[in-house]
Amino acid sequence: MRVFIAIEFNGELKEFFNEIKLQAKDLSAGGNFTHKDNIHLTLKFIGEADEKSITAIKEAMKETVEMIKSFTLLTKELGTFSRKSKHILWLGVGGEMDKLKTVYNELEDVLDRRGFNKEERPYSPHITLGRQVIIEDLDSIKDKIRMEEREIMVDSISLMESKREKGALVYKAIYRCSLQ
Repeated sequence: MRVFIAIEFNGELKEFFNEIKLQAKDLSAGGNFTHKDNIHLTLKFIGEADEKSITAIKEAMKETVEMIKSFTLLTKELGTFSRKSKHILWLGVGGEMDKLKTVYNELEDVLDRRGFNKEERPYSPHITLGRQVIIEDLDSIKDKIRMEEREIMVDSISLMESKREKGALVYKAIYRCSLQ
C-alpha cells in the first residue's frame, strides 16, 4: 500500500482551491492538474508500507498529536518548483507556521524512532495544484487569478492511501488523528 500523511481540507476549501486550479489551467499551456478531491497539504511522504508499517505509522501519528492544539493556516500566493520547462504549480500557506513546523518536526522525530527515514530536504509546505504545468510567465498568471486569503483550520492529520481506481489517481484517508 502506498501512503503519506497529510492535512485534509473541507469541501468549501477544496472548491476554493479547485477554482484557483481551473483558472491556472486556463492560463497555462498544459499540465497534469490535481483532481479536486485529491487536494491536500503533505506532511510526510512514506511510500510503500505493509500492515506492520501502517500500524507503526498510526502509533506515531497518535503520539505526535498528543500535545498539539488545533491551529490556523492561511492561503498565500501561487508559486512553482521548476523542472526544466515544466513546473509544479502550488499554493503557498502562511499563518501559524510555527505550529505547522512543530507538527512536521515531531512527526519526523517520532517516525524516525520507529525506523522511517527522515526527509533530507527542508520542509516546504504547499498545496500542489498541478504537475508538469507549462507556464510561460508565472507573474502574469498571478496577476490574472483572483486570489483571496482563506483560513485553513488544522484540527487533524490523516494517513492517506494513494491508489489507482479506473485509471485515476485517488487519495483516500484510511486513518485520522485529531489535534487537541
